[in-house]
Formats: sequence, structure tokens, C-alpha cells
Amino acid sequence: MWVFIFMLLIILLGVSLTIAIDRWAELTKIKKKYRSVIDAEEESEKILAETHRRIAEQEQKMLSETNAFKAELESMRLTYIDLTKDIDDKENAATALDRKIEALTERDILYSKGFYEFHYNFDQLVDYERRLSNIKNRQKDLISSSCAIYNDSHMDKKSFNMLSKLILRAFNSECREMVTRVDYKNIVTFEERARKAYEQINKIASSYGLSMDKSLLDFSIEELRLVYEFQCKKQQEAEEQRRIKEIMREEIKAQREYEKALQDAEKEENSYLRQLEKALEESKKVTGARYELMMDKISLLEQQLEQAREAKERAISQAQLTKSGHVYIISNIGSFGEHIYKIGMTRRLEPLDRVRELGDASVPFAFDVHAMVYSEDAPALENALHRAFEDNRVNKVNSRKEFFKVHIDDIEQEVKKHSESLYVTKLAEAKEYRMSLSMSEEESIEAAIAI
Repeated sequence: MWVFIFMLLIILLGVSLTIAIDRWAELTKIKKKYRSVIDAEEESEKILAETHRRIAEQEQKMLSETNAFKAELESMRLTYIDLTKDIDDKENAATALDRKIEALTERDILYSKGFYEFHYNFDQLVDYERRLSNIKNRQKDLISSSCAIYNDSHMDKKSFNMLSKLILRAFNSECREMVTRVDYKNIVTFEERARKAYEQINKIASSYGLSMDKSLLDFSIEELRLVYEFQCKKQQEAEEQRRIKEIMREEIKAQREYEKALQDAEKEENSYLRQLEKALEESKKVTGARYELMMDKISLLEQQLEQAREAKERAISQAQLTKSGHVYIISNIGSFGEHIYKIGMTRRLEPLDRVRELGDASVPFAFDVHAMVYSEDAPALENALHRAFEDNRVNKVNSRKEFFKVHIDDIEQEVKKHSESLYVTKLAEAKEYRMSLSMSEEESIEAAIAI
């Protein structure tokens, strides 16, 4: 039995082996038959894998190059911004330099040729306006009459008219621009510039056989001068109006002070008079020691009444003296420096009120009073001092500015020529200024210690 089974197993194993060998032979035959296809697929996979690898390498390379390009582009952008800023800074610096050069050129011309000398000095603003109107009308008449441009060539009328308009427009534009900008700094320069513009435009026009009439230049320079002097006259009148208003304000304040002083004196006089009348009535009713005390009181009231009447008379007389007042000499070291004094005049009963007004918010420190001189003709005394120190004026242009650079001893000697009762305080206290200096020094020391 077991032998049979064993033999059966061997037979089955042999059959299976035979089948396997046949299958293997068949598979080998198939592989041999389709070897090229299998090799192609394997090669294709290899190629595909290599392609993917190369693509990945290229992508990585392109990414690196892109990042490098972006970094370079950003660097170029920042460089461009820096260059643009640098160019803007240089252009601004060049513009500022051009302005400085222009200002220095104008100043050089101004100093080399001297200050502008006024040519008209009309009394009224309307006179300047009339003269300006006359100049403009003469300019228009010259141009409309076709006499502004000379034609020395054989140019046809159409071309001549066209070139004439261009020449006149160029010259008038240059002059218009100067007229709108003229002031004390450039009036001399602009006169020179107008002449140069006339010469340069005429030189160009001469190449076409044309030339401008000399009257055009004369009219333009006259207009420049008139406009500038008109501005100066307006400024002078505005300053004069301010001065008149200030005098009026001073007069009104002085008048109010006189009226108040008179009212106070009358009130005091009436008060003492009533007290005296009452004391006289009471003295009739008392005797002995009380009578003597009452008589002392009456004597005192009579003295006080007399003083009140004298004060009233002084107020009345001072109000009637329209020129009486005080001439003051004051300084402000913190604001203007050493040896700079203001010599002014006020008609106030309390002249120090005027000094306090001058030391308001317009100056950083209060004024120090060196002298306060009463005079029955204060304007005359003030004018005499101003004339004596005319060469010492701080402002040489505006005589209404009453500041003088002079030593206090010289002022004292000059005042004594006109007034015997004079006391001059030569040392300027300058309390606020000196305290400010001291505080600044302390702050500097504390800052140095902190470092």
C-alpha cells in the first residue's frame, strides 16, 4: 500500500516536473521572442528616470539662478533708489548753490555800483501811479505804431511781423518777470539785466537785419525804478501811519491819565475840604486840651488840602502843556547786546508804564531804565539827542528806530547840556538775562556730570 502511494507520488512529481520544464521552456521561448520589447521597456524606464533626474536638476538650477537674479535685481533697485536720491540731493544742492551765487552776484553788483539812488521822490503815491500809467501807454503807442522794431533787411512783411512779435515778446517777458520781483536787493542788478537782455536779443535780431528801438529799454528801466520806488513810498507811508497811530495812542493814554489825576486830585481836595469844615465846626464846641488837639487836626487838614490843590494845579497845567513829558534812556542787553540804548519820549504821567509796554512779548527780556528826564518840551529834547548821536544809529535806513550804539557816559554828557536835574544809572541790572545765563551754565554742568 505504502509502495503504491509512494510510486504514485513519484509519478505525480515527474509529471509536475515535466509540465514545469515545458512551461519554463515555453517561457524562455517567449522571452527570447519578445526580448527586444522587454529591453525597450527597461530602457524606456531608465531613460524616463534619467529624464526626471535631469529635469529636477534643471529645475533646481533654474530656481537657484532665478533667486540669484532676483537678489541681483533687488540690489540694482536699491542702487537705483540710492542713485536717484543722490541725484535729487545733488540737484537740490546745485539749485541752492545757484541761488547763493545769484544772491552773491546781486550783492557784488550792489556793492560795486553803490546803493540805489532814488530818481523821482514824488510826494504822493498817486504821482507814481500816474507816471507808471504814462510809461505803459507810451510803450503801447510805440509798439502799435510799428516803430519798436527797425527793418534793415528786404524781409517780406509777413515774416517781419512774425519775427517782430517774437522779439518783443522775448524782451517784454524778461522785463515783466523782473518787474514782478524787484526789491531793494536786486533793483541795481535788474537794471543791468535789462540792458544785457536788450543787447543779447538785439544781437540775435541783427542776424535777420532787425533791431529794437532804444526807447524800449529806457521805458523798461524807468518802469523798474517806478515800481521799486512806489513800493518804498508805500512802505514809508505805512510806517508813518503806524507812527501817527502810536502817537495818538500815547496821547489818548496820557490824556486819560491827566483826567484821572485831575479827578483824583479834585476828589481828594473835596474830601479834605469837608473834613476841614467839619473840624472847624467841632472846634467851636470844645475847650481846653480837646481844643488844642482839634486845632492840630485843623492845621494838618489845611496842609493836606493845600497839597491836594497843588496836585490839582499840576495836573491841570501838565494837561495844558501839550509838549511836556519824559525822555527815557533804556537798554536791553539780553535782546540787543552791550552799549545799545533806546532814546525815546512819552507824555504819560507814569512814564514807566511805557517802558513796561516796550518790554512785552516782542523781546525776550525786560528793559533796564538808565535815565528818565522830565522836560516841558520833551519832543525837542528827544530830537536833540537823536541828532547828537545820528552817526551811532543802529538802523541807518529807518530813522524812526530809536536805537543807538553809544556809551552811556556820552549820553549822560549830552543830556546834561539840556537838563541840569539828571541822574543816570550806568549799570544795567538785566536781572532776567543774567539769571537765564546762570541757569544755562548750571544745566551744562549737570549734563557734563551726568555723562
